[in-house]
Amino acid sequence: MDDKKQNDFIDKMTVIRDLVNAARRQHTLIQNSKWIQLCTCMDTIEDAQEALDYYNKLDDFDSHSGGYLYIYGLLQSCFVQQDAVKDLYKILFEQDLKFEVGYQELEDIRNTRNDAIGHPTSRNRGKSFHSISRPTISKKKFDLLSDFKKGKMESNSIDLEKIINNQEKNINQILSNIIVTIKKEDNEYKKKFKDNLLYDEFHKIIQYQIEKLYGIISDNATKLKQAEIAIPIIIKVYDKSLEDISERYGSFEDFEQIKFLKVRIDFCLDKISNYLSNDSSYEKLEAELYINQIKCFIIEYEKELKLIDEDFNPSIDDKKNDNEEVQYMFPEIHVTVSS
Repeated sequence: MDDKKQNDFIDKMTVIRDLVNAARRQHTLIQNSKWIQLCTCMDTIEDAQEALDYYNKLDDFDSHSGGYLYIYGLLQSCFVQQDAVKDLYKILFEQDLKFEVGYQELEDIRNTRNDAIGHPTSRNRGKSFHSISRPTISKKKFDLLSDFKKGKMESNSIDLEKIINNQEKNINQILSNIIVTIKKEDNEYKKKFKDNLLYDEFHKIIQYQIEKLYGIISDNATKLKQAEIAIPIIIKVYDKSLEDISERYGSFEDFEQIKFLKVRIDFCLDKISNYLSNDSSYEKLEAELYINQIKCFIIEYEKELKLIDEDFNPSIDDKKNDNEEVQYMFPEIHVTVSS
């Protein structure tokens, strides 16, 4: 494989790895116990290519200078790479990839491998047997002698350079088709959620309700009642957004930042609920600090929702606001002055 083809192969494998590592697809594969097998397939495709590339760098050889080892290794590497591509395809799309339909050159390579080194002493349940002609062994080719038991004998020249070229050409084509198919599936899936933006639905309710929480630190009975009503609304809207994330990706727990924020938001909400139930020795200032902290965490959570919306609708303008950088200090701190 020349440098251009090698880079193309590496690029395709990188794209496939990125696509299967996307949260929704990875979650499904892990749930179906297919993730480790998938990773093994991708590694094996690349490992086998290393063997093919090394073969191309070899000096010429004959039967007395490693010829059998090199030819066995080359043909077996082709076979193993093909098997890995077949299994990768089946894991991703739940259907068999048949080389005889569209990739006949790969099927021919498999037959050559089976005849020459796979099952040379008994092919097709004893209908034929085969052997490599020792004097013809070289880096570029060898002759394969075949006996079909009915008086029919053949001698075929096996072009190893052609085998390598056909292998690389067809494997690269399959990898390209896998990429196109995954992207098409992803786009079709994302269309279902295109007009259902998580951030908009969440933000229009949550910010207003959080502001109501400051009624906790007020002596106004009406504001205190509004704060009591706000708590279950915030919990309901927040839980609904987590369910919406799980609906899109399989589980919100695949997102480390969201898990990080959930633990802290739940903690703060629990503390505020305890304060409202009078089952707490908190002072008003402590309650206020918990509300401020929730507000801070919610801002970060909304950033995650925006990223998800952009993933499902790339046409959304990525409008960054300097005030939306990661905030470790409380935004809009409310100060209580005791008389």
